Amino acid sequence: MHYHHLIAVEADSRDEAEERARDFLSRFEGPVWDWYEVGGRWSGALEDDDVLCAKGHEDRIVAMVRAAIDSRRAEMRELRRLLGGPDGLEELYDPFGLGGRTEEAVARVETYQRESAALFNEMLTAANPEDPKFSMLGYVMRTLGGLLSDSYGIESMFYDTAAYTGQIEPLLQRILDAPERQWLVSVDLHH
Repeated sequence: MHYHHLIAVEADSRDEAEERARDFLSRFEGPVWDWYEVGGRWSGALEDDDVLCAKGHEDRIVAMVRAAIDSRRAEMRELRRLLGGPDGLEELYDPFGLGGRTEEAVARVETYQRESAALFNEMLTAANPEDPKFSMLGYVMRTLGGLLSDSYGIESMFYDTAAYTGQIEPLLQRILDAPERQWLVSVDLHH
């Protein structure tokens, strides 16, 4: 599966920015990606190049990063829903846009939420928590944990290598202080 990631780096040139992004990504071969390509399927997402300096493109970079963070937040809401939490997303009722929020769709989601919550509670008290029936629950918990811990993973979508965070605030400050040294690298990760 392909994932679009935006990697923020500090550098003095386009080539250095790409090299820093590649150095950062090299630490995650295996757990995060099995191969990647700068640009790839998202070639041109950062205007004419796959590596973009913030100077003169501040608004574009901020918009791209905010969109990536919004996507990550939507994924977090979906994972919470899978654990029995509030749904938060209309698309969950009608993922393909075919039938709207029907009574049947609402009942299906609510049933799934109850079953997920029951499975989670069962896992907490199970004599054998390694039982295969808990495997999807484990996947959801691991993914949600990665998002909550602000560590880099396949679900990150954006990561600031200078501040070691998936949050936008440090990048915004650096764009104000030294936009010519702030770069965004668009990467197509395969996992």
